Amino acid sequence: MDLRKIDALIAKHVFNRTCEFASQLEGEEQLLYTPRRLKGVPRYSSDISAAWELTELGEYGFKISTNFNGEALVSCHRYVGKGAFQVAEATANTAPLAMCLAALKVNEIDVDV
Repeated sequence: MDLRKIDALIAKHVFNRTCEFASQLEGEEQLLYTPRRLKGVPRYSSDISAAWELTELGEYGFKISTNFNGEALVSCHRYVGKGAFQVAEATANTAPLAMCLAALKVNEIDVDV
């Protein structure tokens, strides 16, 4: 899946923002806007400073490490109430992408990269 589509899924399912796609521009799907953030959807899956916004949400927690192949290994937990958590893990070539994949998995959204 295209990284910008992953960014849109993060905006929609993790940050609860509305996303709309613009028309094709130079062969790449561009994101127009989110109502709360008119600058557009941040590049959560490729920019660590944007991905770090995930850690600032109170209901999510992350543990970031590397596996024996040198890939980023991320464990994400989300508070679901009454002392309960959902937990998911993901690996990727970069930490931002692994964080996004784990956050989506914990929201029961599986993405093929």
